[in-house]
Amino acid sequence: AKKQCFITINNKDKLCCARAIVTAKARVDKHPQWNSIRQGRGEQLELAKNLHKEAGVPEGVECGPKEWEKFQAVLSQDYSLVVLSRDYFNAVVYDGQPEAGMKLYLYHAEKHYSVITSMKAFLERHYYCDK
Repeated sequence: AKKQCFITINNKDKLCCARAIVTAKARVDKHPQWNSIRQGRGEQLELAKNLHKEAGVPEGVECGPKEWEKFQAVLSQDYSLVVLSRDYFNAVVYDGQPEAGMKLYLYHAEKHYSVITSMKAFLERHYYCDK
């Protein structure tokens, strides 16, 4: 909770996984509406709903490996959805495109997703290699 390498997704709907994905992608892409998306305003919700629709994942479904696969299929080959889970001692539990250049890191804890902005900070290391 004290780490500053997270973007916490604050939502009352059941779209936190999709919200985290679109927020991480907007950060990597330097989206022109980045600040609004980061803060969870309407743009974030709209992008999350569009992602659910494109991936064929019903809204309100608790996301797991099957849903991650569907979301990864919607992302271009340049992006890799990477999910780390507190339930597995902060290990990587999913890496959609290991060879992709842009990684979208999500942290799963207590049925909620957040965005990891820096793996070095998350792991408290000076260096981190995606390989």
